[in-house]
Amino acid sequence: MPLFKYCNSNGKLILQNLEIKVTPPNELNDHREMVPVVENSNPQVWADSFVQSKINDPDYYRRNAAAFPGVRSFAEYQRLAARVAPKVTKTVADKSPDLDNNLQAASPDLVSKKWGFISLSETAVEDLMWAHYADQHGGLLVELDETALPSEAVYQCEYSDAPVKYDPSSPDGAATLELLAKRKKSGWSYEREHRLVVALSACRKAMAGASTLHLLRVDAKAIISVTMGLRAPDALKDEIIAALKNPLLKHVTLWKIAEDKQLNLHRVTVGLVSR
Repeated sequence: MPLFKYCNSNGKLILQNLEIKVTPPNELNDHREMVPVVENSNPQVWADSFVQSKINDPDYYRRNAAAFPGVRSFAEYQRLAARVAPKVTKTVADKSPDLDNNLQAASPDLVSKKWGFISLSETAVEDLMWAHYADQHGGLLVELDETALPSEAVYQCEYSDAPVKYDPSSPDGAATLELLAKRKKSGWSYEREHRLVVALSACRKAMAGASTLHLLRVDAKAIISVTMGLRAPDALKDEIIAALKNPLLKHVTLWKIAEDKQLNLHRVTVGLVSR
């Protein structure tokens, strides 16, 4: 399915370098992305399960052995931990509301340690998208074949004002994570967004000032067309045309945005760039 990436002038780098930016959730423009409402429905049962998992985890003991002076083995650690388990479990259960709040606040950062998004739209002609994401109509639009892009998953966004809820006592954590990746507030519905979930480990890291960029290699065959914005400056148009003279991009069709008498936007084909 063809999908569209709205870009400011830096979108030319997709063509020049065959790389696309992957954005971790904590860098998205909506601060509520990947933030569930965390409410533990059964703190006591959850706390008991949590404490028991630490008692029976030899790796946990090895990582924290320094915290147990005088304990000489994992078996000895287990005997000691079992004696204090009821007290520790109660303490953890009592702190459940604070733990819920901390997890809720930290969720975007936790996900952003490993995963990022490529945000694409179903539509090529949307005034708000050109205004918000393409430098007030001065940028460009790259049409991509999402099936040719490497990703862990592709989600079509669902628009709703109902928050996603996560219960630490529930076994449905994976389903909640998927719903979080898809859910956006209804006010964003004009974007008609699809999201590619990408492992940051698959990206090249580059510095842009004090910020770290995550760049995913793109097969040239995944690029279908490029559309120049209504206000795209001549210098940017020249750079786009020059980039499309790359033999790897000889199949890419060039379009431009035009405005009719009724002030409606349309895509007008320019054709293939001759080499």
